[in-house]
Amino acid sequence: MKASIPITFTGQNTEIDDFINQYKISVTTRGNITMFPNISGGVISGNIAGVALTSLMNKINLSDFSPTSKSLLGSLAIIPNTQITPQEFKDVATEQYRFMQDGFRKIINTSNGAKPAECRNQVDVSNP
Repeated sequence: MKASIPITFTGQNTEIDDFINQYKISVTTRGNITMFPNISGGVISGNIAGVALTSLMNKINLSDFSPTSKSLLGSLAIIPNTQITPQEFKDVATEQYRFMQDGFRKIINTSNGAKPAECRNQVDVSNP
């Protein structure tokens, strides 16, 4: 049996379509959103084959998750599931919190302040 991992992906509609086609995502839900500053986009939930996720992860590194990166267009997240233990989710959340703290410290300690790409607003979710 091939592993299937539940994910969410957010981006502009063309980015989402490209991601779905490239990684053969089995989409379960799709909604429209407006991203800052007024860009139409979407968010999908679906399943990706373990092989496809491994392929994706082998192509990218930590810097690819930067908002200014063009190698991974959009935002990818794994949905909680039985294949990931509660401790693994806790560990990831801790690392994410540390990563954000480090980023905030760098912004605070920079004499120039935050770059426009470092400022993010909460995404507005609207019904499809």
